[in-house]
Amino acid sequence: MKLTNAIKFRYQKLLKASGVYFALVFTIFLVGIIASFVYKKETVSNFNYLSDFSDYTFYTTAILAFFFGICSYKTELKYFLQNGVSRRSIHLSFIASLFVNVITVLVNVALVAIVKAIAKASDKTSLKPSSFLTIMLVCCTFMCIGYFVSAFMYSVKPLNQIITVGVIILLFMLFVLIWHVKLQGSLIVLLLALYSFLFGSLTGFIYLGHLAAALTCIIVLTLSLSHIITLKAAVKK
Repeated sequence: MKLTNAIKFRYQKLLKASGVYFALVFTIFLVGIIASFVYKKETVSNFNYLSDFSDYTFYTTAILAFFFGICSYKTELKYFLQNGVSRRSIHLSFIASLFVNVITVLVNVALVAIVKAIAKASDKTSLKPSSFLTIMLVCCTFMCIGYFVSAFMYSVKPLNQIITVGVIILLFMLFVLIWHVKLQGSLIVLLLALYSFLFGSLTGFIYLGHLAAALTCIIVLTLSLSHIITLKAAVKK
């Protein structure tokens, strides 16, 4: 099995999962629209909830990307190694599969546009290129994080998994405690400062600002760590 076949295998799996997800979302929208017409509530105000709900699908798309990453390691590692795919090609095939997020975001944008048209929503403005690129970058980041988490959990023993999660939670709690008690800082101020840094921009475009830089660093870091784990991972039954 070559790299191209590995990429094809990943896309077949991810696109099937995407189809199930969007079929579920479309069904929810369809039921809401039919219910509104059946009960003769097809006014603009009664369709507003559909428009509002459609906006939240961008968040669920990011969650879907994280699910993609989680489900892209264990099974694929065993299958590809058994079929003679090198560990380097396994990692490269995952990087190539990140393009699936472009497809899911495009489908999501089209679905939201249709819903807003039916709901006759007042905010029919198209998605700006900066926002579109930002959403794709967020989805790629979530997918890489999910892949790294799956690789890490696969490579360590169950006891070490529990210890690792506990250490992360402990470090986070210590950070909050030190900031709030020792430094007399406000958690709200900290969150606002973090938000301002990530969403601030020196160029006027979000996707060229701090958020893109931070997300890109996370993608590079998680991909690098995942590759190291893949090179050393043993095949488990």
